[in-house]
Amino acid sequence: MCPRFTQCQGFVPIIFPAHGSEGLRVADGEQCVMPQTDTYEPIGGAIASVNVLCGTDSRPSFSTGNTLPLISAPHGMTHWTPQTGDGNDRWFFSPGDRVFSGIRATHQPSPWMSDYGQFVLMPQSGDPAPEAWRRSSAYVSRHHRPDYFCADLLKDGWQIRFAPTMRGAVLSAMRRDTDTPCRLIVERFDNPEPLAWDKSTNRVTGFTRKNSGGVTENWAHYFVLDFDAPVVGVSEAVTGDGHALTLIEFAPETQAFTARIGTSFIGAKQAVLNLTREVGTVTPEEVATATGGAWNALLERFTLTGATDAERRIFYSCLYRALLFPRVLHEPDAHGEPFHFSPYTGAVLPGVLYGDNGFWDTFRTVYPLLSLAYPDILGGIIDGWLQAYRESGFLPEWSSPGHRSVMIGTHSQAVIADAVAKGITGFDYETALEAVVKGATSTVPDDAGYGRAALAEYDALGYVPCDRISKATSRTLDYAYDDYCVAQVARVVGRGDLHDRFMAQSERWRNVFDAETRFFRARNTDGSWQTPFDPFVWGGAFVEGSAYQFRFSVPHDPHGLAALFGGADALAEAVADLLETPPVYRVGSYGQTIHEMTEMATANFGQYAHSNQPVHATLHMAAAVGRSDITNRLVRRVLTEYYTPDTFPGDEDNGEMAAWYILAAIGLFPLCPGSGEYVLNAPLFAGVSLQLPGGKTLRIETDDVLVETATAHTAYWNDAPV
Repeated sequence: MCPRFTQCQGFVPIIFPAHGSEGLRVADGEQCVMPQTDTYEPIGGAIASVNVLCGTDSRPSFSTGNTLPLISAPHGMTHWTPQTGDGNDRWFFSPGDRVFSGIRATHQPSPWMSDYGQFVLMPQSGDPAPEAWRRSSAYVSRHHRPDYFCADLLKDGWQIRFAPTMRGAVLSAMRRDTDTPCRLIVERFDNPEPLAWDKSTNRVTGFTRKNSGGVTENWAHYFVLDFDAPVVGVSEAVTGDGHALTLIEFAPETQAFTARIGTSFIGAKQAVLNLTREVGTVTPEEVATATGGAWNALLERFTLTGATDAERRIFYSCLYRALLFPRVLHEPDAHGEPFHFSPYTGAVLPGVLYGDNGFWDTFRTVYPLLSLAYPDILGGIIDGWLQAYRESGFLPEWSSPGHRSVMIGTHSQAVIADAVAKGITGFDYETALEAVVKGATSTVPDDAGYGRAALAEYDALGYVPCDRISKATSRTLDYAYDDYCVAQVARVVGRGDLHDRFMAQSERWRNVFDAETRFFRARNTDGSWQTPFDPFVWGGAFVEGSAYQFRFSVPHDPHGLAALFGGADALAEAVADLLETPPVYRVGSYGQTIHEMTEMATANFGQYAHSNQPVHATLHMAAAVGRSDITNRLVRRVLTEYYTPDTFPGDEDNGEMAAWYILAAIGLFPLCPGSGEYVLNAPLFAGVSLQLPGGKTLRIETDDVLVETATAHTAYWNDAPV
């Protein structure tokens, strides 16, 4: 078996703000002096290597990441991004667009999920031109980092400076001329009641109910804007497509203004409280320094030796992506205790809650990375997912912000099993077992977004039949692996009966393996194989792939699969052959070429479709059965040929693609989340040091970076060889 690394224990889960709980302050009466040009130098450290634009040059037909250039605190409740289009398209930022239509508050975890609670802020001079296409300006970005954004808007001569906190932000804007009207445009993508203007406090508050599902009818995203320049008028308009536009007017002689922003899902008063705590009266530069420090505290847990500048840029850009999601949904009350608006019940409830995560995407890499490097954070996240279970009756499988029906499987069970197997603290193990068993034993409709569709057939036949439901073979493989994960939670909790039951069910993957073709295949209710069989056909019994992409989908039993292939060497050689098989595909039930097909076909990696999740454990299957030489060689190819400082291999779903790079680059890969084990591969760097809370350290030193052999490298836990 693979070496087991004992996980550090006892870390208290944290609810970390972008900076201290009382926020940043300046002395009463101190004025913010706006510079004529930006002279601020953001803080250095690892954050200076982050490229927020990586993966943003994407479109529906071809993805290099499908990311947004997010300006945010780690796991920020509200993300922010430049908007370059009209905002109606889910791809509302493109680095190729040289026009800017505002800073957008966004909660979009993926363009395929769409946004919610969004609104846009845009300074403007002259006659009102509020619609995005009219107000847009050519722009030049001076700084675009996770902690700070500064840009020149060339049409009206504005310079904007922006920095985020966990639940708020600061926007400062200064213009060249002072002889024309001056305003801030606020665009909401629905048309609720007008913004409220409190003249006595120079404050504007409002909300939006814009969403893409997963919420109750009373859900809203509230925001408050405090200004340092006197507001002289507030007027409302509506765009042709029904967006509410608010024009916040300043005196014509106003050269600069600062808007300090608080957001909340609970209410306007809570937005004010969040603003007071996190922002106070500080400048964007002070906020950026604090938020940048919070990023560095997490990014710099990893220290690299022997990395090139490009490799450092890729590594820390990936680590930034892996720490954006899931999103904090809870907020501190007046006493500092966490509470939240529940998208599941519509009530305000105590406790922590997280959102914006698809477990089908993230269970393979994001959560194993968190368990390895950020166990102090992960415990609170797991507790947040259990809170969703308490409120809705099920663990989410795609949360945005509540239940969304998107992908198959019940991989929340894998995430919890992995945390339990590694001894992560901060959540209740009994509740965790109850939640994973509930998800594994509840028959639900295919569009429920939780539980298991076709569970009765899966239990009666030992597989999901393709003549009853779509994606049947992929579901069987997922359910079998997830059953293994449920068994691991039961084992730790001491429920031997449940452990034995689900371990037996975890063998059901064998029922869809065809020994003659050595592929997993679709099977009918009567036990016959679906014919004809073409391993290049996408869809049907598979999801976002063909039989080739799912050929090795048994992470919990690589030796069992190897036996059916004819031995370890036969399995390992089949893994290698995957990259040599021509990238032929047939659209199958999709009816057209989808972007995942295009990305595989144009990548020069054969049938190894690294642009999508199903193959992400495939290369390590060879090492798991004793052929590290194959794993080392192929993983090195992916690391060096498929990732660049500007692009990802495909959809960077909530950190999943990025976390794969981090884990493979340091040489510790979680082939089977839930087992508590890692498979070794040749690291990309001469050395990696991981500094953990409590003074614990994991070091990996590479003596001989030879990818054709079982590379000599040693792991040290607190300076003792593992």
